[in-house]
Amino acid sequence: MPNRRRLRVCLPDLYPLALLRLTPQPILRKARLEDAAGIAETQVATWRATYRGLVPDDFLEDLSVPRQTDRWLKRFQTIPGETFVFEEQGQILAFADFGPSRDKDKEPSRVCELYAIYIRPESQGRGWGRKLFERGVSWACERGYDEITVLVLKGNLPAHGFYLRMGMKEDGTQIPINIGGRDLMEIRLAKNLDRKPFRESDGAGIRPPRE
Repeated sequence: MPNRRRLRVCLPDLYPLALLRLTPQPILRKARLEDAAGIAETQVATWRATYRGLVPDDFLEDLSVPRQTDRWLKRFQTIPGETFVFEEQGQILAFADFGPSRDKDKEPSRVCELYAIYIRPESQGRGWGRKLFERGVSWACERGYDEITVLVLKGNLPAHGFYLRMGMKEDGTQIPINIGGRDLMEIRLAKNLDRKPFRESDGAGIRPPRE
C-alpha cells in the first residue's frame, strides 16, 4: 500500500521544475533589423539609470527612443559588425555591439571594438553581461581579430571592474569626450585574443554613449 504521507511531501518538490518548464527562458541571439526599437529602449533606460551624476541630467532627459531607433536602423544597414541581444518574452532586455575599431591608432581590420554593452537595470545580475561579452569575443576570434578594446567613462567603476574581470587591462590611452556640454574622459581597456571561444558564465557590464 503506498505511503500517502510520503507522496504528499514529495509532490511539492516537483513544482519548481514544472514552473521552470513553463516559464519562457531568455534567448541570446544575433540582433535583427526589427530589434532596433527594443535596443533603443534598452539603451535609453540604461543610460538614465547608470550615468546619473556622471553626465548632465539634461542630456539624460533629452534622450529619445525614436532618435536612437533611427540610429540603430542606420547602424544595421551601413556599419560593419555584429550586435547580440538577450530577448525574454518578446522583449529586448540587453544587448552588446561589436565592430571594427574606431580609434586612429588601431588597425580596424585587426582590432575589434566593443562599442557597448547595455543591460536594463531590472535584468542586471543575471550573468548576461559576461555571456554577451564572451559571445562577442568568439565572434571577433572567428573573424580573425587579434585584439579587442573598449572605452569606459572615467568614474564608471562598475563597468571598469567588469572589464577587468573579463581579462582586459588599461592600455594607457585616455580619450576626451564632451557629453551634454560636460568635458569628460574615456579610459581604453584592451585584451589580446587567442582565437579560442570563451566559456559561458556570469557577470554584467555597461559603457556610456560615444557621440
